[in-house]
Amino acid sequence: VRRFEQASATRTHCSPPSNAVIHAADHALFVNEQQGDRLRLRLWSLVSRFQNGMAKAGLSTHGGDFPVQTWEPSPDINPVEVHEALLQRGLMTVLHPARHGFQAQISFLITALHRVQDIDHATEALRLVTQRGASPEFPWEKHYEKSIQL
Repeated sequence: VRRFEQASATRTHCSPPSNAVIHAADHALFVNEQQGDRLRLRLWSLVSRFQNGMAKAGLSTHGGDFPVQTWEPSPDINPVEVHEALLQRGLMTVLHPARHGFQAQISFLITALHRVQDIDHATEALRLVTQRGASPEFPWEKHYEKSIQL
């Protein structure tokens, strides 16, 4: 460690963390201590609900228990159009290249702040958008004004 400290240019090229970063880290540790287990359980249950909703809709995701759930469309579906259709319905997803590089994928980022109805709306929206000949209108659209980021 002593040799690394003497030879390293880290102290020359890096600034110490700002007060804002230190306070944010302190707050994150406090929240984790107070309610971390409850928040992690809530997040896991939302991810599980999303996976189950996708399976019921005949759609598959990968991502395991991780809150980033990726849907890889079949070759006959244009993921860019699906991404745009979801965006028009207030669902913000992440469009990115597939690992194999042939087609894009759509990822849903789930947080403990999402509500059960947000998850249900996301799975239903994707089902309707990807269903051939589906109505462009969603039955819940006029009652659901908040934009959800998934």
